[in-house]
Amino acid sequence: MGIANDDIFNDIEHCGVCADHKPFHFEMGTQRVMLISFAPIYSSQHRPLYFIQLFREICLALFGNVAPSEKFIKEFYDPTGNIYWTHYQKCFKRDIASAPKCEPLLEKEIVALDPEVIIMLGNNITKHLYNRSFENGSIQHQLPTDKHPYIKTKRNGATRKVFFIDSPISENTRHLEEIRKTLKPYISWVKTDCENIDFSSMSFIDLEYASIGFMNEHENVSVSRISSYERDWIDKIILPNIRAYNLILQTFIFIESNIKNLLESNRSPQENIDKVWFSPFRELIYHRLSGNSAKSREQKQAAKNLIDDMYSLQVLRNIIVHKNGVIDERDEGLNLKHIAELRRLKGVYIYGGNSVFISDEGVGNILNICDRFRKIYKEHFAH
Repeated sequence: MGIANDDIFNDIEHCGVCADHKPFHFEMGTQRVMLISFAPIYSSQHRPLYFIQLFREICLALFGNVAPSEKFIKEFYDPTGNIYWTHYQKCFKRDIASAPKCEPLLEKEIVALDPEVIIMLGNNITKHLYNRSFENGSIQHQLPTDKHPYIKTKRNGATRKVFFIDSPISENTRHLEEIRKTLKPYISWVKTDCENIDFSSMSFIDLEYASIGFMNEHENVSVSRISSYERDWIDKIILPNIRAYNLILQTFIFIESNIKNLLESNRSPQENIDKVWFSPFRELIYHRLSGNSAKSREQKQAAKNLIDDMYSLQVLRNIIVHKNGVIDERDEGLNLKHIAELRRLKGVYIYGGNSVFISDEGVGNILNICDRFRKIYKEHFAH
């Protein structure tokens, strides 16, 4: 993030307006499309966002009936993507009366990002913002109509399109078609045609049971009522991420057990290997790499990088095991620390504010950490 965007992130992260403050996290980059919903999805405090009905509806509404894949989520979690998703109300709460307190933060976001397209999602957004005039005239004028599904405002002298839609499953498919046509130059794979998309047939509750059924061959769970879109979502997004979670747990168990066995053979009777194992392992590695030659310095730096990655892996493992893949600590400092650690792991993303998603690159990176650990262990400790 740039300096200005870092400032906005910190302003939101440390906002003290609400007593039970728990802000929505995001990364602002060079996105040209801004999606504004009213407030963070409450259930995503406890479950990864890719499991939440509203997120699937948003993807279907914005992208069309395209086979779900990692690229769906990349548009939201990657600052180099093209959708910057934020909220009018920044906290996980439902006090609509206090929501306008967040307007100054939203104004800063709009001015800093200067998006070419803004999509307002939900009736509450419409009620609060349709007659507002932000800096640079970002939101103002009349509401769109069926004939004109968007309004035009100014952005530094250029024209900006602003859409208002009641919900992702609005019966007015003309609005969705127009939104997709507008998105097409930014996201080339968007399907603009609204035909053959029947939102009413989506059986979201079945998805939960089907996900379990797919993971457990012994469960006799009927999946006949699930739409092809949701079946694809299970196969292409849910199951790969669950498998990635499992890979992380198994990798961490392998690394931890080998280090503990190593420390067990080298420790004094008074030491407690369950309390600390990173520091003793680091000391053992550095002891084996004594010397000040260029090769020794290079090996020490490689060992340091590995141990830092292992610590980030431990943070990720704890979020998966104890938080179901969701960062939901209310301690803001701890939240920021977790986010900083996870950013070390390439291909591991936090999107929608707090949900951890492991991309294909992330899976490869986790395997790389395991290979690097195996190599250094074999070189210095295997007998």
